[in-house]
Amino acid sequence: MRKDTTDVSLGFSSIIESLWLSLKSSTTRHQSLESKEKEIADFFEIIHGYLASLELKLKRPIIADKEAIEKKINIDIAELRYLVNKANVICSAEEIIDEESSAASTEPTSQFALSRIIESIGASSTLQSFVNDNRNNIFSPDINNNNNPDSTPMLDIIQKYIGILQHNTPTFNNNKNLWEDYLVTANHLDYSQLESIISKSIKVTTKNTRYILSTHSKGATLHNTSENTIEELKLSRQFSDTFQSMVPIGEYIYVFGGYANQNKWCRVSVGSKSIDLNGAMNGIEGDSSISVAYDGHDHIYLVSGAWNNRIDRFNINTKAFEKIVSFPGVSEKLMMVSTMIYRGKLYSISRGKPWMYEFDLTSFNGLNNNEPKQNQPHKTNIVAFTACHDSNGNFYIHTVDQFIKLNVETKQQTRLTPLHTNAFLVYHRASSTSSYIYSFGGEKGNFRYPIDQDQTKQPKWEQFFQDDRKDRSWCGSASVSIGNK
Repeated sequence: MRKDTTDVSLGFSSIIESLWLSLKSSTTRHQSLESKEKEIADFFEIIHGYLASLELKLKRPIIADKEAIEKKINIDIAELRYLVNKANVICSAEEIIDEESSAASTEPTSQFALSRIIESIGASSTLQSFVNDNRNNIFSPDINNNNNPDSTPMLDIIQKYIGILQHNTPTFNNNKNLWEDYLVTANHLDYSQLESIISKSIKVTTKNTRYILSTHSKGATLHNTSENTIEELKLSRQFSDTFQSMVPIGEYIYVFGGYANQNKWCRVSVGSKSIDLNGAMNGIEGDSSISVAYDGHDHIYLVSGAWNNRIDRFNINTKAFEKIVSFPGVSEKLMMVSTMIYRGKLYSISRGKPWMYEFDLTSFNGLNNNEPKQNQPHKTNIVAFTACHDSNGNFYIHTVDQFIKLNVETKQQTRLTPLHTNAFLVYHRASSTSSYIYSFGGEKGNFRYPIDQDQTKQPKWEQFFQDDRKDRSWCGSASVSIGNK
């Protein structure tokens, strides 16, 4: 009963841990998307501000003249209102406005919408029609003379004398020449050209996202190193003894053999986060700890294993396996910890022995029992525990207490800072300017090493994913890049 309870508790713990990792991953992703959204908004805010500034610069003299005209209209309207007030003291229709009246008020007509006044003036062909149109607002008796409710007839008196005033009043300058005249020349904007300029200045694309698939004895974990997120994948496969048996091609990772799957292969799709292909390793011997390398074209080469000294290959198009050659002159078992194909040659680092094996593939076509030419093995004096490579001519080899970079062409060795625990290495290009060697030990510790830094300054291993409780020893890892090149 206690065992059942323990199993249930462990099951709940696993589910809770998986949910927490999923929440952390989703939150980090959401925050990243918000950041990208703000970048776009900030870019266009600058453009909006620039266009608004240009608009204001062009409109500024026009606005200044408008304000001056509005001020004059206010003054003129106030004078008209003043005349109406004066009309209230006229005793008969024959009297003329008292010449001794005081100056007109120039208070602005704030209680009337200036735009409405301007519209009315523009629509009125004569002063009389303007007065008629505004009897109930500008010239309303309630406004112009609150103390004289009979002031409305006075408007009639003024209207009778408008003709006399217009006839007897000298013609004054109508101020047409006081204001600047403007000519606005606006050519049709080529929006396609504008769109082209903006599209060259800002783009939203799916960036080159970089991942590491790190497997363990019961599944796999996907590390998004671009977004710094971690996601546990539900893959129904056991990955023990596949440390050197995984090779990435595009968004896919091919896995061959392993402790529990010695006669099987599969393909993991990082895009769909699932195993999308699998099958039997027909035509060759199954094994665990098979060292694999991609030739950049149609074939993945399978080298040795825990029990076999051989080179076979797998056609990624036909999914067929093909026997190539056994290691000539080798009677003891050779386990290879890392294999790389570089400039037409296959290089392989043996585990526990100071040798690098080399095969020339340039004249090998797999026809008529043709075999790749084996060159003389190179003694490295490096007894490898594990190793990885950068696909660019360099192996990174970790012994029990040393970490060494070995160039396959020059045979030059560079001492690096060793990791003082078991190292299970994978090379990962984090960006166009930085690369790291990762070590996935799971519960024994996960670390990374900055390979592009000045090695004379002895850079240190950095620990990450410290709450990992998975068993990743001798389980494979692979680096994948997906997106725009």
